[in-house]
Order: sequence, then structure tokens, then C-alpha cells
Amino acid sequence: MGKSLRIVAPHAERVRQIDEVWPTLRDPQNAPLHWQWSQIQKKGKETLALVGPDDGVVGLWTSRKPVVDLPEGNFYRLDYMEVHPSHVSQGFGKLMIAVACRQAQCHQSSGLLIGALPNSAQVYRGLGAEERIPAGWQVARGLIPFVLVGEPFDRLVEVCDGYVQEKK
Repeated sequence: MGKSLRIVAPHAERVRQIDEVWPTLRDPQNAPLHWQWSQIQKKGKETLALVGPDDGVVGLWTSRKPVVDLPEGNFYRLDYMEVHPSHVSQGFGKLMIAVACRQAQCHQSSGLLIGALPNSAQVYRGLGAEERIPAGWQVARGLIPFVLVGEPFDRLVEVCDGYVQEKK
């Protein structure tokens, strides 16, 4: 893969295309878990996409409130994330979390807050995330709270640095 991936802020037309194409590629069993990215982007303070050398979107995420100041420090809050349905189970979800950790660091945050869907909780555990709710944070009902801090967080930032070009 090399450093062939980039982080971009997707324009509205690209997000509209994702809303048209991705639902047809998603696993029908998980259809109720998916959302409209154009609606999410309107409400998010920060929506970013990971794009490949062909300029195709590998995945995207949104943070409605990128920096959350809690008693134990500043955290980057990851609200929505999705890997392109054709890239599921190819390691891109883990890479997307690594990119979100790098973005957290860019915001001078010491960790990442994640409210995970139950079917993805094992991925976060495997990355070293702690299953807990830090003081001052509330996770939406039905989601499992995870915090990525310390060595697992730093390791994921290094993973991102190995695959993603610096933003220009």
C-alpha cells in the first residue's frame, strides 16, 4: 500500500455519490445499521475521508464535536465511521481508526472516544481500546463505550504514518 492514501474533506457531491452507491454494496443483513452520509455531514463539525491513489473513497468518518474536554484530558470524539463496503474485512477499518488517532493528535487530544456498535466491539478491543466511560462523557444508548489512550493510541498513530500522506 505504501503512502498512497490521503485524508481529505469530502465535498457534498462526493458524499451524495456515496449515499447512492454504498447502500447497494452493503451487506443486507446490516442494512438497518447504516445511515445517510449527506445528513451526517451537515451535522458534523469535521467530516473526513480516506482516499486511495485512484481518488476513490476507502472510508469516511464524522465528528460532531472533535475535541471533548474531560477531567482526564482532551479527547477526539469519533461519532460515525464507515469503510467502503467493498473494502470490509481487509484491514481498512483498523487503518481508519489509526487515521482518527492521528487526527486526534492534530487536535492536541491525548486519546480517542468511540461509541461502538456491538458487532464491531471486538475490533476495538483488538486494537487495545479500553471498554469504559470516562467521567464527563455519555455514550448513546445501544453503543459500547471505548477509549483509546496511551501505548495503543501511540502505536496506531505510527501505523497511520506508515500508510497515509501528510495533508497538504
